[in-house]
Formats: sequence, structure tokens, C-alpha cells
Amino acid sequence: MVLQKHRNDLWPHHIAKQAAPAVSNPMFQVGQPFANHEQTRSMLVERVARATRYYKQAEQKYRRAQARAHENETTKMLADQAKRKAFFAKREMFSALKRLEVFESQTTQ
Repeated sequence: MVLQKHRNDLWPHHIAKQAAPAVSNPMFQVGQPFANHEQTRSMLVERVARATRYYKQAEQKYRRAQARAHENETTKMLADQAKRKAFFAKREMFSALKRLEVFESQTTQ
């Protein structure tokens, strides 16, 4: 019960902390969809790079786990977990690529 109260006390602080950058970011100002084109583009490119790197790491972990999956139930479970992580990493990578593609097409019009 004490722990729950403590968590509830922290919750608004976390929300405010997460919301602060979006509010102060010039990209989110009303009436200016792309206030700073280069900043937005570099942010999207960075996101694609991060997602790609994460996907490659997850895929590598999945291949290693798959090689050991036949040993016992735990290694099989870990291989399934790695497969899921690789799938979501791949989805995130394609999502980031699509966002960059849409941004580029909107700014070139």
C-alpha cells in the first residue's frame, strides 16, 4: 500500500517530464508544420539509424538463440522471445523509414 501511494506521487512528475520537450519543441507549434526542416529531418534520419541498428542487434541475438534452442525448454523460450524482439525491431525500423519517406514527400511538394 505504501509503495502504491509512492508510485502515484511520482506519476504526474513523469507525465510532466515526458510532455515538456514536445511542448517546447518548435516543431510542434501550431501553424508551422515544419518550423525547422533540417532539425526535423535529422531527427527522423537519426531515428531510422537507431531502429536499423537495434534491428540488426536483435536479429543477431535471434540467430544465436535459434542455434541453441534445441537444448532445453528455457533456451527454446529465449529463442521465441528473441524472435519477437526482432520482429518488433523490424516493424519499428520500417515505421521510421516510412515516416522519413512521408516527411520527404511532404516537403518536396
